Amino acid sequence: MLFTLARERITSLVEFGHIGCNYSQPGFASFDRRRNFMLPFLFVLFPHYCRTVLTVLGIVSEIELYCKLNNREQLLRVWTTLAGLHADTKDVYQVRYQGLLT
Repeated sequence: MLFTLARERITSLVEFGHIGCNYSQPGFASFDRRRNFMLPFLFVLFPHYCRTVLTVLGIVSEIELYCKLNNREQLLRVWTTLAGLHADTKDVYQVRYQGLLT
C-alpha cells in the first residue's frame, strides 16, 4: 500500500509539477506547454546528475577495489549502464575501471 501511494505521488509530481494545483483553470499552461518548457532544463541538468553519480560510483569502486567486498558484478553493471548514457563516464570507465573490475 505504501509503495502504491508513493508511486501515485511521484506520478502526480512529474505530471503536474506539484500537488494541489488545478491546471484546468484559466491561466495555467497545458501539459504540452509545460513539458516543452521543462525539456531544456532537463538537458542542462542531466550532465550534472551524471557527473555526481560518476563521482560517487568512482568512490564506491575504489572502496571495492581496496576492501574487496565482492560487489564487482553490481558495480560493473552500473558502470556499463551509465557509460552508455554519458560520454565522460564512458571515458573514466575505459581508462580506470574496465580492466580493474573484470
